[in-house]
Amino acid sequence: MMACKSRGRHTVSAKILYIRAVRIYLVMIILMACCPLILSAQQAPQTSLSMMNPYRSIAAYAGFDGTLSVHGAYRSQWSGLQGSPEGQYISGHLPIYRWSGAVGGQLESERLGALVNTRISLSYNYIVQADWGYLSVGLLAGALQQRIDGSALRTPEGEYRDGSVNHRDPRLGPGNYAGIIPSLGLSVYYVGDRVEGGLQLSDFLRPVVSLDDVIEVQQTAKFTAFAAGHYSLPYDLILHPSVMLQSDFVQWQTEVAAWVEWRNSYGLGLGYRDLTDGAESLLLLAHLRLGAKWTLSYAHDLGLSSLQTVHTGSHEVMIHYKLTRRIGVATPAPVIHNPRLLD
Repeated sequence: MMACKSRGRHTVSAKILYIRAVRIYLVMIILMACCPLILSAQQAPQTSLSMMNPYRSIAAYAGFDGTLSVHGAYRSQWSGLQGSPEGQYISGHLPIYRWSGAVGGQLESERLGALVNTRISLSYNYIVQADWGYLSVGLLAGALQQRIDGSALRTPEGEYRDGSVNHRDPRLGPGNYAGIIPSLGLSVYYVGDRVEGGLQLSDFLRPVVSLDDVIEVQQTAKFTAFAAGHYSLPYDLILHPSVMLQSDFVQWQTEVAAWVEWRNSYGLGLGYRDLTDGAESLLLLAHLRLGAKWTLSYAHDLGLSSLQTVHTGSHEVMIHYKLTRRIGVATPAPVIHNPRLLD
């Protein structure tokens, strides 16, 4: 949820942009009428390809690809809708056999109308092997910068003519307002013979970002749960079902998907995303191997909510590079078995 509280004036609330994209400018207009501002928002980026890169959502997955694994992705949410979200990220991780674990890192940026979130994070996870599989426990630490473009905002009393911006607010101008805070997360991940899954809790300290002493953004804790299976079918096919649950403990989002891969080279799938207040989108998934080290994945979201009449869907493209040999191993070490069979 996103809310603005003006001390002694009025209170307005609205859902975060990626839940109700069309409201982003309405929210910002009302928010900027309040002075000073206190916002509370969920900033978990949306994705439709979580099953292709579990590390994106749960840092304790690091190392289970068995070698250096790098993903890069771009997402355009609700294309054709003015102010719709767009974002990109790059992530990488690799096992460190001498430490019985793995390290990783992510750099991501997402624009939500006038708001831009930029996050950088590093992770370490310790992996334990047992008869029943592998269990990984991880820590994620980094920094989050939030920035609001004052020139993209509108206030009820403001004047906006011939490209000029005058909010008629002594505290709010047309410039940028930014702030930075630390970011922490804890996660756990399990990998068995045919199933895997994990949990992550992020921003559980609920820090407040002060944007140049004009706007304060109260972070909310974010919870993610993910599970997937991998089952061999006739004709060299492999079925990969998955389910993901995300929440800020106010709004809940559930995503179920399944895709079928042929000979570890081509894949097609379907998914469905549901929000607290109803169906959100149908997911069309595709996966293609480009060579020994590269794969390409694509997702197209078909809107199912009332917003479907004002946008042409969402698009997400992901490129994956995976080294074909282990690195950093001086002597033979046990290979971390990963049943995902994606690469």
